[in-house]
Amino acid sequence: MRLGGDADEATSATMYKATRDAGINFYDCADQYNKGKSEEILGALMRGARA
Repeated sequence: MRLGGDADEATSATMYKATRDAGINFYDCADQYNKGKSEEILGALMRGARA
């Protein structure tokens, strides 16, 4: 996951929106990606959007 690494929070939000618009609803994330930052950003982006 690039979230929290190469992609800052604003870029991560843009990437997340593009994936959701494309119909993606499964994300592989682990606390090992960018020392947990990736998981934190993805969780914040998903908050309220869970079906």
